[in-house]
Amino acid sequence: MKKILFVAYGGGHINTLLPIAKKLDPSSYEVCFFALTTSIDKLKQTDFKYYTYRDFFYSDEVQGYGKKITAGLDTIKLNDEESISYLGQNYLELVQTHGAVEADKLYRKSNRQIFEPIKSMEYVLKKINPDLVVSTSSPRSEKCIIQAAGKLGIKSIALIDLFAVRCISWFKKNNFANKVCVFSTVVKSYLTLNGRNEADIMVTGNPVFDQLANNSNAAKKQNDVYRVLWASQKEPEYFAEFGTHGNSNLPLEIEKKLIEIFKDKKWTLVVRNHPNEESRKYPDFVEISASSTKLIETLNSVDLVITCTSTVGLEGLILGKDLITIDMSVITPTIPFSKYGYSVGINNLDQLADSIKKMYDNRKLKKKRKYSIKNATENVIVEIEKLLKTNNKSD
Repeated sequence: MKKILFVAYGGGHINTLLPIAKKLDPSSYEVCFFALTTSIDKLKQTDFKYYTYRDFFYSDEVQGYGKKITAGLDTIKLNDEESISYLGQNYLELVQTHGAVEADKLYRKSNRQIFEPIKSMEYVLKKINPDLVVSTSSPRSEKCIIQAAGKLGIKSIALIDLFAVRCISWFKKNNFANKVCVFSTVVKSYLTLNGRNEADIMVTGNPVFDQLANNSNAAKKQNDVYRVLWASQKEPEYFAEFGTHGNSNLPLEIEKKLIEIFKDKKWTLVVRNHPNEESRKYPDFVEISASSTKLIETLNSVDLVITCTSTVGLEGLILGKDLITIDMSVITPTIPFSKYGYSVGINNLDQLADSIKKMYDNRKLKKKRKYSIKNATENVIVEIEKLLKTNNKSD
């Protein structure tokens, strides 16, 4: 029986891999996870066997560094031992690689972004001894476990959940993962233009969107009143990966403009705040989509989605909704919806009213769906099975 190790952080990363793991035949494959940070809570709700940093790294030295780091953090979403182990081991490897003085300088400058735990991930792989590693596109542990798999001759597949901008520096290398699964031909073209072997890249779709993509035709709904969803999210003051500064007031500025536009219209403005945002009050004519309401229900009820960089925009596209992106976020370069024709992008809020009006005027025109890859989970499993039929040692 072949052993498959899935490796993921939380959020969209673990949600991308879980559908694959659930559909693999348990009589043919032994499935386990290496759970990173917030993915632990998600895996606790499943029957899958999973490992964490705590299972491998909890020496006195790890605890010393980990406790020092966690003491300086405002919020810790993991329990203390998991946080201490994850942060402590990553920092310990930083010290072992660069020395204590240089490690301190590097961490002060870049915090967790500087972690590169390749040796730690080699140790994990030697202990678990899988036939195949499957991960997504996060930096740090996800990236390093794919690199470690290559060094140890273990086959690997890496999935890019959305665009490849943030991870291009390692995914463009032809020795990074045996196969790369992407959600669209746009991402494949971007990778090949940056030097990645075309034969390594498989356009599979993203398993996290299967429920939407596989039911997109049935999800259409005609509204008597034009309904527009504003999918809000926090705007970071500083984007450490790119070293760029953002405008934390941007969501409020967008909302102010939208309220001005909709107060004199017969259209309906629907607002859905991100769970990590503080609650805000809105005029009575604004409809609130609470976090307790399933997102698909809200998307089915609207005609147009407006967002900066939220994946809610892509989910709306799958369901045949129009999309306007406000390309003024510090994150916009990494989620370039408008650049690749997925949305109408604006870079000045004074353009917003006219853009909505144009969408309204053209709402009945037949539009070509921008994203329609179905059965992504099965598509990825096909690639897993193909790779496992080859020799276990990497080519």
